[in-house]
Amino acid sequence: MLEERQLKAIEMLVEGGHTITAIAKEVGVSRKTMYTWMSKDNFKAKLQEMQELKNNILKEKVKGNAEANIKVLEELRDSSKNDMTRYHCANILLQYAGWNSNQVQEITIKSDDSNDKNYLLDLLKKKREEKQDQEPLH
Repeated sequence: MLEERQLKAIEMLVEGGHTITAIAKEVGVSRKTMYTWMSKDNFKAKLQEMQELKNNILKEKVKGNAEANIKVLEELRDSSKNDMTRYHCANILLQYAGWNSNQVQEITIKSDDSNDKNYLLDLLKKKREEKQDQEPLH
């Protein structure tokens, strides 16, 4: 069972923005005692539990504001003159929708016009050749 001072120290650690020295002073112990507490399994377990609780609360808060956050990202994506800002906003929105930027996207050509298909295939072939030409020889 943790004592009241340990619980206060955990609260301050989870809150963030406090040094070990400041926490030790606030709870009335030495820095050495703080480090001793932080090495104990019961202290570490309670600290982790409280950090997870804080993270879950923050996640729920963000989820509650998701619609407003998405709107801000969409507005920034549409209005920014900075290409990287637009890219990052679009990427965040895609990730939120479940798209992984590391996924390989399959392109299906749904045109009966063989000229379009041949044109695209030629472009792909040229890009591959350019890439091979740029690769260093081993």
